[in-house]
Amino acid sequence: MNTLPGNAPRRNLIEYLQTVNTDERITLVKKLGWHNGAFLLPDEVIGNPKERLYFEQANNSSKICQKGTLEEWQENIARPCLDNHRLIFAICTAFAAPLLELTGSETAGFHFYGPSSQGKTTLLKLAASVCGSPDYVKTWRSTDNALEATAASHSDCLLILDEISQCDARIIGESIYMLGNGKGKSRANDRGLSNNNTAEWRLLFLSTGEKTLSEHMAEANKTIKAGMDMRLLAIPSDAGNNLGIFNTLHGFDGCAALSTSIATKTANYYGAAFSEFLNKLLHGNLISKLPERIKEAKNRFSKENLSILASGQDSRAADKFALVGLAGELATHFGITGWPKGAANDAAKVCFDAWLENRGGEGSLEDKQIIQQIALFFERYGESRFTRWDNEEPRVDEHVPRTDNRCGFRKTETLFRHGSNESTETVYYVLPESFRTEICKGLNYKSAIKLLRELAALERSSDGKNSIPYRLPGYGKKKQRCYKIIPANLNFEKQEDGVTSPNATT
Repeated sequence: MNTLPGNAPRRNLIEYLQTVNTDERITLVKKLGWHNGAFLLPDEVIGNPKERLYFEQANNSSKICQKGTLEEWQENIARPCLDNHRLIFAICTAFAAPLLELTGSETAGFHFYGPSSQGKTTLLKLAASVCGSPDYVKTWRSTDNALEATAASHSDCLLILDEISQCDARIIGESIYMLGNGKGKSRANDRGLSNNNTAEWRLLFLSTGEKTLSEHMAEANKTIKAGMDMRLLAIPSDAGNNLGIFNTLHGFDGCAALSTSIATKTANYYGAAFSEFLNKLLHGNLISKLPERIKEAKNRFSKENLSILASGQDSRAADKFALVGLAGELATHFGITGWPKGAANDAAKVCFDAWLENRGGEGSLEDKQIIQQIALFFERYGESRFTRWDNEEPRVDEHVPRTDNRCGFRKTETLFRHGSNESTETVYYVLPESFRTEICKGLNYKSAIKLLRELAALERSSDGKNSIPYRLPGYGKKKQRCYKIIPANLNFEKQEDGVTSPNATT
């Protein structure tokens, strides 16, 4: 029997692989980032891993690469960012991404939003220049499966996604959860069992768009959840001085001129800063001290920027901004940015304040949504669904139109008179079932009652109960329990002494 061409070499190779003995080992890995104390880049391993690492991926979509020297990047990219808080913050996010694994911090995202032509894409190009060329910037225009693969290829690095409106509003919320959870879908093999090949990652991601996540989801009649809000922190792109993202133009003739200059230079100088940051991090004996140092930085940041009334969500967000600020300060300490000490922390503080103001101040998102829904109900239906009751006697006024789908009664009460001036407010007597099923539709009504009490928007009975018995018009002599609600007190504003003010206006 004749041997077919090619069989002999194949047999020899198989025999060699089966018989050869070697002490050298190579570890095949499917994601970039930290492995056994070393950091794996597509074409470089920084550090000294226990075994050689080989990046096993057919299509590397991370685009981490280098052009130009660190000094050229400092002069042409980092220097124009001075005194421009949003530009500094964007660059610092790239330095913060490798710190997540070292400190046990969770995956997080920051979203710059605002009208077009404010310079949002410039922020992304600046952040990309730390790691690679402008091609490092991706877009939201992809399926959730494609986004999963992209995230996996950016593990321990910064993922940059431009224009959130390009992602389907129906799936954007789930995509944010997926990115934030750091884990892709579990998929079944041909026998219906898990194939144990789920993609995983830990990263920071930077996003832009003309709308916030909440506004984008509203187009699909979806409501943002607090978990989504914490995973993608929205920062207005406008610095507030009619210069778009900029605070100062450094002598350039307008915002467009500075943006064009930055865009041109980010195409020529990139990548050196990230490699240098990792080398300094690994060879500077800092890794063991980082967890404690970051813990101290987070505590200090929260103490300086939050009040005692801050919610857990506020503190959680503050930790993420603090991490970015610390990363920038580390890069400055390593001699990478060329910025003065404190510039990165100042940028993180300014962006955090902008996030907090955009969110409506301190407090949990769920509480804000509860109060907003209740306030909106009274604004919309205060007259149409509540029968007017201004008589002392509980009689129905037969001379006014009948109230359809009635939820209760309303009274106009006089607060004070001063001469011809009179101050009044409307209070509502809400029937219990209407409160639960109509006003609190989709909400936890017990949580709503608790919030109303805290805001002094719910009057309690003398025995401490939340509902009060009244003789209501049309209900005969027997008293009916109802909730007495004062919508004028539905707010979260604080007085200067730091105490929640039930009478402040929204």
